[in-house]
Amino acid sequence: MINKRGAEGTPTGTIVVLIIGLVVLVLIIVGFSMGWNNLFSKIFGFGGGKSNVGSVSSNCVASCQLNDQYSFCTEERSVTLGNGTTLKGSCNQFATMDNLKSQIGGAIKECPGLCIQP
Repeated sequence: MINKRGAEGTPTGTIVVLIIGLVVLVLIIVGFSMGWNNLFSKIFGFGGGKSNVGSVSSNCVASCQLNDQYSFCTEERSVTLGNGTTLKGSCNQFATMDNLKSQIGGAIKECPGLCIQP
């Protein structure tokens, strides 16, 4: 009598490899049929988008607290909103210009006395 325990059925590892291969194949087919950018936006879109208003706001607050005039008043930053719109400007512009201020919901506050022009 020969011990055939290992030869019964399909090994679990083989099933896992087949499932992973099938997922990769589906992603390749969908990528070529829909376009790669569209596929990536659908995959990564579930994570809440690429909004960076909070991080830019934190950087602006730090620049203000450090009295870093260049960083707050002049350095151009890119703010990406949840809908994918990208706005460019300095912290001071985001804090003081009404059209930019309203688009980011007033998330970036003014830094009184830092950006005074001679």
